[in-house]
Amino acid sequence: MFGRKAEISPRIFMLLQQFYPIVGGAEIQAQRLATKLVEWGNVVSVITNRQKAEWPAREVLDGVEIRRMGFPLPYRFMENSLPLFGYLLRHRREFDILHCHQAFHHAVVSILAAKLLRKRCIVKIACAGRFGDLYVGSTFAHFRKALSILYLADRVIAISSQVKEELLEFGFPPERILFIPNGVDVEYFSRTVSFPSVGKWVFLHAGRRHPQKGIDVLLKAVRILQRRFMANCFEVRCFGHHYPEYDYPRLARRLGVEFNVRFFPPSSDMRARYQEAHCLVLPSRGEGLSNTLLEAMSLEMPVITTEVSGNLDVVVSGQNGLLVPVGDPVALAEAMGFVMSCFSEAKCLGRQARETVERRFSLRSVAERYQSLYSELLGLRRGEGVRRKGGEGSL
Repeated sequence: MFGRKAEISPRIFMLLQQFYPIVGGAEIQAQRLATKLVEWGNVVSVITNRQKAEWPAREVLDGVEIRRMGFPLPYRFMENSLPLFGYLLRHRREFDILHCHQAFHHAVVSILAAKLLRKRCIVKIACAGRFGDLYVGSTFAHFRKALSILYLADRVIAISSQVKEELLEFGFPPERILFIPNGVDVEYFSRTVSFPSVGKWVFLHAGRRHPQKGIDVLLKAVRILQRRFMANCFEVRCFGHHYPEYDYPRLARRLGVEFNVRFFPPSSDMRARYQEAHCLVLPSRGEGLSNTLLEAMSLEMPVITTEVSGNLDVVVSGQNGLLVPVGDPVALAEAMGFVMSCFSEAKCLGRQARETVERRFSLRSVAERYQSLYSELLGLRRGEGVRRKGGEGSL
């Protein structure tokens, strides 16, 4: 369907607050999508903050141009709008679509610029609930004014059913809401080795060490398993960025579980780290649609996660994974105990998990939906390029 380069391809400016070398959920999805779109002949430039002076102002990563601004992208509503607005006006001949990741003030500015320039603008919502774009934004001054502008986006992307529900609750026009989930490269995240032999059961957690990720609940579940005389049977490996204000190694020592829990920085080869473990544990208090969850499921790992946005769209408890209530260390310990005592059944859940991801969450299928959206917004039929007067400018 796609993969054939159009004669003249849509030119996309993706705007987000952070990007490579910062690696988080939104950044990973943006990078993977941009790379796939470039493979298909689109021209994609990422507009982001230059957070360290030693980072180059421009570089190319896997065919994707990264432009790090000499000014901060606006975050809080109605603050510092002019630098980004002026940049988009000066570079108006270089893009057809503005694709904003997260609904903060850079998205508001982008929508206004797109309307003035007769371009197209889409906004992707990264998360639902109290950690989500809309609830965080609602705590900012001028939220109602910003919301009235966000309504004008050509499309607002919901990555989960809860995000879609929130958008409707906040008054977004239903006809402008489009469901497109996150995706994972199912070819790359394919199991290459068997599960490790069992000296100890290995549970893996991957994510930033922040209260949103529920690491405190995981540590309490480990303590419960210890009290059931299982301390010598398992270990938990936690990979992620450390935040000094959230000292989980210290909490592990206070709970007496430091010998069962090991903390590591983010790994550059998470595919290998997943395959060194028996089960993913993700006790988050809030998610968009977790990259970690999709990657682990693609690798046929049994997964234990919580009943929150995104997870509920992917995991059917007892069929392709296990769901536990948010903030419930007892239920989490029970699920971990099940994996250890019934691993053959847990592996069946992992095989079903792989089938789910292949069928509904492959990166290719997600990128195809964005490609179709771009074509729809630009009035194209599949396989046609963008027609520009004199080869430049908007349609």
